[in-house]
Amino acid sequence: MVISENRIAYILRVIGVFIFVSTGLTGIILMVQTDSLWGGIPVIFSGFVSGMLFVGFSEVIKLLQKIYNQLAGPVETVTAAEKLSPEIAGEYSVSQSARNEITEFFNSKGQKVSDIKATSKEDFYLVVVDGDELMVELGGFKPIVRKK
Repeated sequence: MVISENRIAYILRVIGVFIFVSTGLTGIILMVQTDSLWGGIPVIFSGFVSGMLFVGFSEVIKLLQKIYNQLAGPVETVTAAEKLSPEIAGEYSVSQSARNEITEFFNSKGQKVSDIKATSKEDFYLVVVDGDELMVELGGFKPIVRKK
């Protein structure tokens, strides 16, 4: 999903600006009350450093969001049914660990796996169990059987 503005970056920037303003005013008030520059300079300096940290982190998040947006490409609208559709192609293969995990899962239930095919969606497999085709999702603690 392409996001134009990151809320976290905006919030961090607002916090940084608030720190600038509040410590600046506090430093000026301390200078006036103590009739000395040294009463408020440490407050202003520490506020500047703290505010810059927040503004800096907000810039880092904005830059990371821009990189993500460039890598994500255009926004595509996909329905829930299309996400789980078993698009099977020759370029997708089932790893041995995935094959073992699926087989062990159904063997523990007393069912026999005939065939396992990979889909274009990561961690989704089309599994033939006792003659029935099932959509199985891996990636969690145990396989999840989804409706086809």
